[in-house]
Amino acid sequence: MWWLIRATVLLSGLLLLSVEDFRTRRVNISGLVLLSVVALLLHLLEGTEVVELGIALLPAVGLGILYLLMPGRMGVGDIWVVGIIGLLEGGVFTVWCVVIGAVMAFFRILFGKFRKGEIALVPYLLLASEVLLLCERLSNG
Repeated sequence: MWWLIRATVLLSGLLLLSVEDFRTRRVNISGLVLLSVVALLLHLLEGTEVVELGIALLPAVGLGILYLLMPGRMGVGDIWVVGIIGLLEGGVFTVWCVVIGAVMAFFRILFGKFRKGEIALVPYLLLASEVLLLCERLSNG
């Protein structure tokens, strides 16, 4: 049952954040805070250990280091979203989500039109999450 609650929170939260990111290329801070609080509350209710939370946040830490090394390539909101995905679905899921989302964004840049060299990352993370959750459910029966 917890997987369904986490997946619902993840997909609905990413959908709301995607709309704003797609329109303005900015992620709503209040939405990020609310989604973070809900993710942490779910972990509190599940009894997750602190070490597991730290491991789940490692992909966001990695992107944060890239952000510091290459400023201007992505926003802090995108890193925060990756952290939320990690909290809700775990580190391995998050790494795959970022890889798939980045590949989709790359093809969008390669074959599509976008303004001022900016591209909204959250919608691609949403699509990648949907694909990964569907594959996970199909493989687990």
